[in-house]
Amino acid sequence: MKRAITGVATLVGLVLVICSVMGFVLLGSHGTWHSELQVPAGRSAIVIEPALASVIGPTVSVQARTSSPGAPIFIGRARPDDTAALVDTTNRLVVTGLDGARRLTTRSASGSEGLPPLDQVDVWHSRVQGDGAATLVYRAAPGAESAVIARADGAPMPAVSVRLAWSDRTWFWVPVLMLVLGLGLLYLVRRWNRPPAVRAAGLSSVRRRARSMRPHRGGAADRPSRSGHVGRRRAASRARRG
Repeated sequence: MKRAITGVATLVGLVLVICSVMGFVLLGSHGTWHSELQVPAGRSAIVIEPALASVIGPTVSVQARTSSPGAPIFIGRARPDDTAALVDTTNRLVVTGLDGARRLTTRSASGSEGLPPLDQVDVWHSRVQGDGAATLVYRAAPGAESAVIARADGAPMPAVSVRLAWSDRTWFWVPVLMLVLGLGLLYLVRRWNRPPAVRAAGLSSVRRRARSMRPHRGGAADRPSRSGHVGRRRAASRARRG
């Protein structure tokens, strides 16, 4: 029975330690999870669905960087029905979810029409524009939202590198807690598996060290006798009178 309990406890401790290390690798020191996607040239728009763009709690970051430094890149977020109506007839790529730790799942949608100048469309809750690259950072509000990446002038885009990130400082402490619990469990298992004689010897040595560190208190034999002091005072008094 003891062997089974220690085996299960050791396994749980190792799993906690391994998961904590993976958490440190994936989240980093800032508690940030990110995924990336490479999109070939020719798409008119990249649409990020609400499952990724409307995560409540962490700070959401949508970054797009093109192979053409002078291309005007636009990123905006709006209601899903508004973005669907805007890009419905364009050649677009829809980002639907996560694929493993760092990749994104997508689906293609065909179309032959272009987009209007996006900075003139009045549907955006927030937006940003840059030459060759742009980053939109926000906190999602309750309610579904989609994000759209496109050229500001509506023309087809060059090759684009997309990076989505979700950041929350409290996420950093999750792997820290798992590491502490895992190491503590492994330590307890090791202590429990020590032979009784070794544990008793260790306890005895601790007690001996504790006794040696106690301050010495003198007993009655170490204190001078009060009667001796009195006798010496009387003898000195008689000598002065004589």
